[in-house]
Amino acid sequence: MYVCACRAMPQRKFYCECRKGRLPDLTSDMCRLLSYRSLNGIVRNHRLDGDKDRKWRRDEEGRSSTVAVEVKELERSYTLSTPGGSSPVCCPPCSPPPAPAAYISSARASSRRLGAGSGLGGPTSPERDPLGRLLRFLKTFYRELGTRDPPHLPPWASPLPLGTLCPAHFQPHLQLVHKSEQEHRLENIKPDQIFAPVRLSDGTVSEAPRRVAIEGGPGSGRTTLCLRLLHQWATQSDGPALAFIVPLRELRGSPVLNYLARELFPRTAALGDAVAQVWRTLHLMEDRVLFVLDGYDECVGGRASLGDAADLLEGRLFPDARILVTCSPSNSTALAPLVQRRIHLAGLEWPHVERLCVAYFIHNDIAEKACEFLEALNVQPQSVRQLGQHPLGWIMLCCLYQDSGNLPTETSALVQAAVKCIVKRSLDPPIPYNEEIPGHCRKRLEDFGKVSLAALREGRCCYTEAELRARGGGIEVTRLGFLTRGLTFGQRRKPDLYTPIHMAVAEFLAAYYLTSVAQYANILRRELEGLPSGIIGHLAGLLGPKTHLILNQLCPLEVPPRAVFSLLKAAGASDGNISAVCRLVGAGPGFGPAPNERPPAPLVHTSPLELEGWARILDSPACTLEALEVVFQVERGSDPRYLDDFFDALAGNESVKLVRITSLLGQEFPADEAQRLAGHLKSVLGKKKLNDFELVITCLEEAAHDRLECVVNALCRGLSHASGSLSRLVLDMNLSGEQVSRVCEALRDCIQVQALHLPHLGCGCEGLASVAELLKERPLLALNLAGSWGAKNEDPSSSGISMGSGSGSGSGSSGCASSTLGTLPLNRCYSSLPRGALTAYGSLTRPATLPRLPLGLGLGPAPNNSNGPLPQNDRDRDSNGSSKRNSDSVLCHRLPLLHPLPTCDVASHQGTGFHEIFNAIREPNCKLRSLNVSKCLLGGLDAGCLGETVRKARNLDALRAAGASRPADVMPLVLALTEAPCLQLLDLSSPRLALDDHPSRLLCHALARNTTLKLLSLEGWTFRIEESDSLAVFSELLRYTSVRELSLCNARLHLAVHEGPLARLGRRDDAGAELLRAAPPPACPAIVFLRLAGFQVTVNDRLALRGPLLLPFLAGFTSLSELDLSLDKSTIGGSSGSLLFIDDKILQQFFCCLAAHFRSLQSLRINFWRVTLEDSDRTMRQIAKHLKLCGLSFLRANGLIVTDSAKRVQMEHVFVQTILTHLQCLTWLCLDGVELTETQATSVGKCVRDRYPGITLEISAKDIHVRSVKALVTAAEEGGRTEVVYTGGSSCRLKITKLQKGGRGKKK
Repeated sequence: MYVCACRAMPQRKFYCECRKGRLPDLTSDMCRLLSYRSLNGIVRNHRLDGDKDRKWRRDEEGRSSTVAVEVKELERSYTLSTPGGSSPVCCPPCSPPPAPAAYISSARASSRRLGAGSGLGGPTSPERDPLGRLLRFLKTFYRELGTRDPPHLPPWASPLPLGTLCPAHFQPHLQLVHKSEQEHRLENIKPDQIFAPVRLSDGTVSEAPRRVAIEGGPGSGRTTLCLRLLHQWATQSDGPALAFIVPLRELRGSPVLNYLARELFPRTAALGDAVAQVWRTLHLMEDRVLFVLDGYDECVGGRASLGDAADLLEGRLFPDARILVTCSPSNSTALAPLVQRRIHLAGLEWPHVERLCVAYFIHNDIAEKACEFLEALNVQPQSVRQLGQHPLGWIMLCCLYQDSGNLPTETSALVQAAVKCIVKRSLDPPIPYNEEIPGHCRKRLEDFGKVSLAALREGRCCYTEAELRARGGGIEVTRLGFLTRGLTFGQRRKPDLYTPIHMAVAEFLAAYYLTSVAQYANILRRELEGLPSGIIGHLAGLLGPKTHLILNQLCPLEVPPRAVFSLLKAAGASDGNISAVCRLVGAGPGFGPAPNERPPAPLVHTSPLELEGWARILDSPACTLEALEVVFQVERGSDPRYLDDFFDALAGNESVKLVRITSLLGQEFPADEAQRLAGHLKSVLGKKKLNDFELVITCLEEAAHDRLECVVNALCRGLSHASGSLSRLVLDMNLSGEQVSRVCEALRDCIQVQALHLPHLGCGCEGLASVAELLKERPLLALNLAGSWGAKNEDPSSSGISMGSGSGSGSGSSGCASSTLGTLPLNRCYSSLPRGALTAYGSLTRPATLPRLPLGLGLGPAPNNSNGPLPQNDRDRDSNGSSKRNSDSVLCHRLPLLHPLPTCDVASHQGTGFHEIFNAIREPNCKLRSLNVSKCLLGGLDAGCLGETVRKARNLDALRAAGASRPADVMPLVLALTEAPCLQLLDLSSPRLALDDHPSRLLCHALARNTTLKLLSLEGWTFRIEESDSLAVFSELLRYTSVRELSLCNARLHLAVHEGPLARLGRRDDAGAELLRAAPPPACPAIVFLRLAGFQVTVNDRLALRGPLLLPFLAGFTSLSELDLSLDKSTIGGSSGSLLFIDDKILQQFFCCLAAHFRSLQSLRINFWRVTLEDSDRTMRQIAKHLKLCGLSFLRANGLIVTDSAKRVQMEHVFVQTILTHLQCLTWLCLDGVELTETQATSVGKCVRDRYPGITLEISAKDIHVRSVKALVTAAEEGGRTEVVYTGGSSCRLKITKLQKGGRGKKK
């Protein structure tokens, strides 16, 4: 807060008329000033003779004394003193230069005195040194430029103290652009460090450069900075020997020497020959020469207008000279290879801006508003502060505050008010602030906005006088105050170049033009194509409630949620705007989840902008969102009101049925954040129509239970008043045993919760026992304990089934993972770990992500005596000495019917936690139907107990036990299938399991004897088959199984054939054809859903079948409705030996087989196929014939690659068009990640419009370039024959509907 006491003090006033009188045109005045021969007397290392030297020194000393007197007087006049005479709180910007109205510079005076004696324009003396004359001229020239205020101040600017805006007192805010390995960073530096070494914040040193680029936007003060540096060189003794300024915009293709000799230097000063002489020998001292090249972005003719300045920039001319070039940020890519250092000019230093603002209000007799203005300015967003840092930006804000008495809080509203303010001030006569701008001025603003938009598209912010006269509203638009005219250094008259005060002004006026065409959808769509960033925010502020006209034209992929909410905040929360925003973030009507997928849950980050936007969406009746995920990471110092409003809106919303709150509990997790989270749990749990609630807190510390105490207490209280529709509760937290007990106690009275998920529990047997008691006391339908641990207890099982895992080293050929249960710590200390991070903390030796077994390993041969004694524990097993023989193979060599069924060894297993859970499920009154123990740390005793549960539980329909690392962990479950009374779903996915012939046959026998199982997942399993009987058993299983859905994704089938043609296959032989002749396709009438993504068949270590090659072997699956033949994504881009290149023959055979045997197939997935065609036209014609006979309605082709090897071009669009044209029943097409160019996407859109046989088509276009998606939509909508509706959020989906003749589609 700024406090100042103002007292009566003398004030100097300089009005516009006076200022114009004392600031004449720079070109004419400086030419006259520097035309005198007396300025050519300084010679490097040469002393003037006595009288002249003393005279010159006296003049300089008199000038310095005048400067000092003026400085002290003005400082005393404009200093704000605190009461009691203490030190000043606010002071004027800086000492004004010695430039009173009647002041004549010493250079001009001395030139007149010397010129009177020698005669103007007379021949120069041959004794004069040309370098000395040039040096004397340059220093005098730069001193004069540096001490003068800008000659072309806008008419709206209020009077300022003399010298306020002169280059000598310019205090720039410079930031070194430092590129580290991870990111681009900005380091603040001082002006004298531009060419000096700089130590960076990371400790490294940026070496002293010779070529520097100063990047700054329009009106940031780049030319002023150049003049300040040259003035500093002229007034100090150190630095380069020579310094030249070259305004690149004035070169217009002429050489630098010609410009200096004929235009920059006056002809009457006879400096042309001197410059030419110095230029010829400049290479001898080029390392001490500085070239200041100003306005790289203002060259109207581009590179051709640079002349040999391009050679200077690129190092072909004077390569050792120092170069400083100014440009806009858009030129950084072109200049980056030519310079050693990039510096960003952000305008003025902020403390200097504050002093300037105080001086403004004091000078205009309104000193009492200075403190109020600074308070209002310092609470503005960063974009407004950046506007205030520009040399004319702070004056514009001061004028706005002076006229209106406030500053709008919204950025777009502030820029709009500021532009209107300066336009009204610039009119003749000026009009009051509260009146509207006249109509003829608004028309000129629209015309200029069109020119500004075109220039912004080209990456420039400068406009020529001819451009403004022709298309930009006429030359009168320059009198409206928002354009400034650049300095003209040369003597010849050049067309003026105009730049806006700030980039925001140019963007605002471009948006002002767009508002005039907002009602015309076609024009608006064309103008919005490739719209530069920054314009749309001002457009939203101008349109207000009608911003939905713009939002409905945007593609969800090109506007992130935060940008959408920023537009909504600027435009206002009208019904139309909120409906359009709902569509962009995926919360609007008309779209449900994709087939076989859960509803998407958009992410809500707890930043004020997002919270405010989502609160408005949730309050709107247009919101049809079903799921929402809140990332609870509160920004420090943020207003809690936004969080409260969001949760209030969420509690009142009726469409959201699933709420997920996620957070990260680390060392910096403050206690007040946990209290905030606890405070909102009650309102969420009591939300109307809430079906699912998930609370996921990832803990980075093992002992974090106390920090979650307030959350657990609030959760227990909230469950007592939970919504009556709450049926599923997920608590993925680091809960202690006592906290789990309290949650279970609260759930006893919350009878509506039917599904309880407690993944990653590490509290041991205490917490699991509490869950078991809950199962006994009240019905639960589903229990999820994935990734949880029980107590360590690995005593041998009494069931007679060994749960060992082979060699402890795991290095043999057993194919089973080595046991890690014996390496668990003896002390029973348990803790919860983040998902997928088991090995990060060293608590276990078992990895969280289990890699696949090497393909060369297999199960060892069967032992000679299957009735021999079995190892009773790990120590006995290791002492057996047979690393290649394990108890699993002994088990599997027994006859299937003689295998003992799994039972629980109560004496050994009791008290471990999992025993209590499984025993409770076996109770007759238990209603549990679904159990998930995937990736739990289960031992042999646990597996036996779970197997008995599968046999005896009368209501258990679904069991998920994925992630097992040993066959012993799953074989009890397989054996239990023979007596499972009601099990319908079994998930045993694991990339670590490998079975040979005998356990494979055992699996087949168990599945064949089961009549209830409908869904089976064996993803990632490896089968090593050497005996033909195993394949016969598998074929019989397929014929008689009751399974309707089978998943073998990423599974491996290794066949070892020692006789017949398959054993003699060569490299060029077709293994698939030989395998098809040797083993005809099995019959399978039951399976309806078959997933074989990544499934591979290997014959004698040769990869034979995968992807499309598997289809002929599936001809007997007569009831297939959904088929997944995707290839492994990891092979894309891998070595050429691991890739499957689908050629013309394979592709034609695939679709021929598809049409002949799978006409009832509804869904097909061919993700990550790599197709390489030699005769693409013929192949596409053949495919088209077969597609007409297919009944596919759903096709997923994510990551598809199609290449024409003959033409060496990508042709994914041709393949997609063939599918769209000839699949008669297609309604859903997924093309996520397919690389389509704009031209290819346009052809796809035209195909949908003209040749698609259906009425409605939905396309998933995630991870496709935004421009390609928009090109597809534009082509499809052309002619008005189709209507395309976007949906946004986590994925981009298009719904294309063909319009009937005379019909009208839905409004977007």
